[in-house]
Amino acid sequence: MIIWLHGKKIYCILCTIFFLALHAQVYALEYIAEGTGPTRKAAIQDSFRNALENVAGMTIDSSTHVNNTRVTHDQIYTHSNGFIRSYQVLQTLNDGDQYMVKTKVVIDMEPNAKLMSGFDKVKAIRVGINDPRIGIVVLNQNNAMKVSDVAVETAIASVLNQSGFSHIINMNQLNPTKTKRFKIAAAKSDFNTIGLLGTQEQLDYIVTGSIRANDIDLKFDTQVPMKANDATLTINTTKCDTGEAIQFGTYQETNIDITQKIAADNAKYKTGEKAGHDIANKLLNYAASTSKNYTIYVHNIKDQNSLSLLKDYLTDISGVQDVYIREFRNNAAVIDLSFTGDNQTLASYVTEDTEQPSQIMKITNSTIDLNMQ
Repeated sequence: MIIWLHGKKIYCILCTIFFLALHAQVYALEYIAEGTGPTRKAAIQDSFRNALENVAGMTIDSSTHVNNTRVTHDQIYTHSNGFIRSYQVLQTLNDGDQYMVKTKVVIDMEPNAKLMSGFDKVKAIRVGINDPRIGIVVLNQNNAMKVSDVAVETAIASVLNQSGFSHIINMNQLNPTKTKRFKIAAAKSDFNTIGLLGTQEQLDYIVTGSIRANDIDLKFDTQVPMKANDATLTINTTKCDTGEAIQFGTYQETNIDITQKIAADNAKYKTGEKAGHDIANKLLNYAASTSKNYTIYVHNIKDQNSLSLLKDYLTDISGVQDVYIREFRNNAAVIDLSFTGDNQTLASYVTEDTEQPSQIMKITNSTIDLNMQ
């Protein structure tokens, strides 16, 4: 079966994410795709390419010829079996000129696996989570003024940059009043306020936390006097448009050096690096997932019957699952759902409902404000 959508041929029949456990969590995706070619083997290979381009959210074509962190079209085409763990041919047809096959493939979706490294993590970030703007505020608990700890913030930002995230925002360059409000909310772990403030600054995610560094006594003698420090970092990553805390962690490092300051700075920097890797992996996992969670805020919905019709319409959209009405009062509703696609695509589908016309008021990475007309 070939589905035509907005003038484009989509080879997706079924898309089901499942997880395999083998000593560690492994990400894989089962996908049914179609392919054509002059031989059966070529048709199977074409189905692999179609599956990979749809899953990765990007087109693999003859114009894709780049070096370094990306791979060429020929490499992807030749080594597509390296991205596919297994496959099964479900159907084979031959009309005399070419073969047509339908295959069920299992694609490796581990963020550090060949698919992610081959297609370039940067492109996965741009496609999967729209290259998010990320702010970082880490307070120094050793300072009564709760000033930002530049060493930790720099460490986290450096790891995120190295992982492919290009929009890291220096929060200390904001208006001093706004920076102070961020710090107050961070000190109180008020994630709703943090999310609201982040949205006002057009941030997608904000990393907040606190660091404490304590001098420790060495239990052994050294020829050169040495100093030691133990640093503990607590971090929360908040999704700004929903206020949801998506990642939490506590990190501890000890460092020994010739001065207390160097020992403390190094210990703090190491905790920041650890936190940065965890945050990057969390966001890369999200980017690798083909199904995203979205919230639709519906305004001016007439009654319960109209809301039920809207829910039925959303449920029938290809790629939409788990539609749930979280709240309905005063002619406003909140609907949660998961969707295999980006926010712009989902928004365009929603406004195609001819029985209940609507208008998009606002779109963020994971929310849509919808006004019923």
